Amino acid sequence: MYQALYRKWRPKVFEDVLGQSHITDTLKSQLVSHKLSHAYLFSGSRGTGKTSTAKILSRAVNCEHPVNGNPCNECHACQTALNGSAVDIIEIDAASNNRVDDVRIIRDDVVYTPADLRYKVYIIDEAHMLTKQAFNALLKTLEEPPAHVIFIFATTEPHKFPTTILSRCQRFDFKRITPYDTEKRIRQITSQDGYSITDEAIGLLARIADGSMRDALSVLDQCLSSGVTAIDFEHVARITGTSDPNFIYEFSSHILDGNLTACLTDIKNAYENGRDMERILEDLIAHFRGVLVTKTLDCKEAAMEILMTTKTAFGIYSNQAKRISEERLLRYLDILSEGISSQKYLHNPRLCVEVSVTAMVTRPKAEDIKGLSERLGELELELACLKARGGVTASVAEPAKPMQTTPVETAVDAESSVAEPPEVSPTFFAEEELLPPPEETEYFEDFIPDYSPIEEEPVYQEPVFPEPETVAEEPDVDEAPATDRETVTNGEISAVWHLVLEEAKKKADFGFSRIMADCKRSETPECVELFFQNESFLNIAKMNQYDGLLKAAIQRVTGRDILVKFRANEEQTPGNDSFHQLLNKLDGFQGKVTFK
Repeated sequence: MYQALYRKWRPKVFEDVLGQSHITDTLKSQLVSHKLSHAYLFSGSRGTGKTSTAKILSRAVNCEHPVNGNPCNECHACQTALNGSAVDIIEIDAASNNRVDDVRIIRDDVVYTPADLRYKVYIIDEAHMLTKQAFNALLKTLEEPPAHVIFIFATTEPHKFPTTILSRCQRFDFKRITPYDTEKRIRQITSQDGYSITDEAIGLLARIADGSMRDALSVLDQCLSSGVTAIDFEHVARITGTSDPNFIYEFSSHILDGNLTACLTDIKNAYENGRDMERILEDLIAHFRGVLVTKTLDCKEAAMEILMTTKTAFGIYSNQAKRISEERLLRYLDILSEGISSQKYLHNPRLCVEVSVTAMVTRPKAEDIKGLSERLGELELELACLKARGGVTASVAEPAKPMQTTPVETAVDAESSVAEPPEVSPTFFAEEELLPPPEETEYFEDFIPDYSPIEEEPVYQEPVFPEPETVAEEPDVDEAPATDRETVTNGEISAVWHLVLEEAKKKADFGFSRIMADCKRSETPECVELFFQNESFLNIAKMNQYDGLLKAAIQRVTGRDILVKFRANEEQTPGNDSFHQLLNKLDGFQGKVTFK
């Protein structure tokens, strides 16, 4: 039966685990000094060697002839562990065995001694899938296990572990495998299996793997399964659906040029050739990221180390970095990220790519802050390019020296025309270095004012001021006209009641006129009584203290102090009854209602 490459080339000793020396060295030291822990937690992204390290550790603790902490892989314990027949090494998939009943089985079995080996090792993969009840059931056993039991948890999400479990384990965090280690491992495997592969193909596999050795070997296994013995870049790109770098370089150039027709044509050709639309957006993000890193970092070696790219690709990044501003690059990356996120909601992935590219080519509006910042960045970039080409003189020119007149020039006839000043090439001048024209020059002789002393002193004349205009005195606002006051005799206020209302309205709130129009007035020489037909209006008038306003208004209009009282209308009609009175009448009503 054919065995996958990641299983065939699984590490057998700690040295075979690439990029995790900070973990393997510690485990080897514990094995040599016999200072093993009863529980380990291996965390990290996929394909970094968590399960492989757990298998090596399970063999090393039971190996009969260990070699510097490594298992010999030849004794009975190692052989049974390698062929999967060791009953004391139990591998559990927590993704499918996450219930509390599954943990109770483990809790009941740990009390028994190993059947064949020295230690009973439980390797629990994807341990973060255990339920809260399962963790609680395992807590006491994990805290004080028997001396012959070792627990090894492997997970990609350690933050889902309860703190009570984390505090009882030795935690080791696995790093992503570097592209250099991935390429080294691929070369080793292909050379020993008799396959040939180009450096470009190895670099593409390492980039696709993204720090996962298992992903790199799985893609390599897929390429070899097609029956070819020589693997090149085009073959790997066709298997994985990755875009051709030449296509990405040309496509990105069309985007920078703003050629929307060429961009849509490239998308059409890629779609017809079966290219993955989501992969195109991802490749564009990776490409413009390389341009951004190249533009941001001044050190070429540091940029190449971060991007982990070839010199050819780095040269393309450098050329495009000179044509685009950082603000525009950041806008491109935002648009592409939104396009990848929105692809899951669209049934047509090609439409998402076309919309994203159209948004990238379209220039932002100047009204937007980001658009204005991007345009300013492009102007600065264009000025820098012009300066580099010598099209702009950035240095400040020396100030022009004042002209010196010669005797020959002095003897020129006054009627001769003034010579035109020499032409000055346009350049940038500093404001403080612009010198004023010389004073002793014939050109400005006619413009010099006459500062000769005045012979006659001016005679002082007394200024004549216009007579002030007489302004008629306006009557006091608070005082009413005399004619109105004369009409108020014997306490009759009816003649000036409209003036009283107008005066009170100036200091009253909205609705005063409507409420006062609903009442009747009865007056005596000492008091004015107002009868309200509507009880609600009466309550509003009392609450807003309209009686005080009216009393003050009467005082200002008539000059007399007259009391103002509010009362309810004694002769109320049924339509003007209060709400409570109507309810009492309805409660006592026993007859019938007829409509006419």
